Amino acid sequence: MLGSNTAAYALHLDGARRWIAIGSAVVLLLAVTILFFLGVLPGAYAVEGGALVIAPGAVELVPSVYALLLVLGLGVVLTGSIVTAQTRDQLVRAELGLHVQRWQLSALAPADLR
Repeated sequence: MLGSNTAAYALHLDGARRWIAIGSAVVLLLAVTILFFLGVLPGAYAVEGGALVIAPGAVELVPSVYALLLVLGLGVVLTGSIVTAQTRDQLVRAELGLHVQRWQLSALAPADLR
C-alpha cells in the first residue's frame, strides 16, 4: 500500500515535493523496521511451515526473512515512484512541445484565420 500511495504522489507532485514524498515513504518503511527490531512495534508476519502468515500481535521472525521483506518493500516504493515520476516528466515535456508547435504553426496561418 505504501508503494502505490507513493507512486500516486510521485505522479502528481513536481520537483522537490516529489522527492520529499518518496523520501518520506522510505523513511517510514525504515522506521517501522527499526522499531520492530527494537521491540517497540509488534510483528505482523510469521513464517510457519514455509508459509507467510499474517498475524495480529507479536510474532517472531527470522531476521533474514524480515530483511527480505524490507528490501522488497523498498523496491516497490522506489521502483514504482521513480518510474511514475519519469513517465509524468516525459508527458509534461511532450505537452510543452505540443504547445510550442501549436504556437509556431499559428504564426504561419494568415491573420484572418487566427
